[in-house]
Amino acid sequence: MTKQVSLSSALHAGMATLYCVCLAYAAGLLHTLPLWPFTLASGQHPIESVLLAMLLGMLLRQSGWVTATWQPHLGLITKCALYTAIVMLGARLNWHAVWSLPHATLLVIVLVVGITVPLVLWLARCCRCNGALSWQLAVGTAICGTAAIAAVTPLLASSEEDVAISISAINLLGTVAIFVFPLLGHLFGMVGSHYAVWVRL
Repeated sequence: MTKQVSLSSALHAGMATLYCVCLAYAAGLLHTLPLWPFTLASGQHPIESVLLAMLLGMLLRQSGWVTATWQPHLGLITKCALYTAIVMLGARLNWHAVWSLPHATLLVIVLVVGITVPLVLWLARCCRCNGALSWQLAVGTAICGTAAIAAVTPLLASSEEDVAISISAINLLGTVAIFVFPLLGHLFGMVGSHYAVWVRL
């Protein structure tokens, strides 16, 4: 009986893992699909693969494809994926490139982050978001989106719902910005390096 339970658990774990891999692969294909709105005339891909993966996951769950027996395994896979993403993010950092930036650029970055984090925290509290979700939205907005959220999630002991909401919100806003920023730049007459600095910030 114990062997049957172990075999069944291993089977469900394998199916959950395969489901996650296929979902991530499908989201990656959609992200680079040579059709509007996935690919613009400029060659940009405005809809992030993370957002697509979450939308696909929500759709499949609502359609009944995800069984209750997969839930514990999906939770474990999510945690492992987050920790792996954090390690890979750290491996990509090039501190020499960071410190070689002009002092004025570093100062502007520090100021923008220092202003954005408390501002978003205040807005999140006004919207009655809980503490963990407020911090995830703040660091996701101020620093580098999904990667920043993944980095702080273990520290905040966030729920799956908080992670899903924060990542969805940040990626959705990023997608909207790709279409809105060029219009705002043209409206305010920003060109060249001025527009580039504004967009990067």
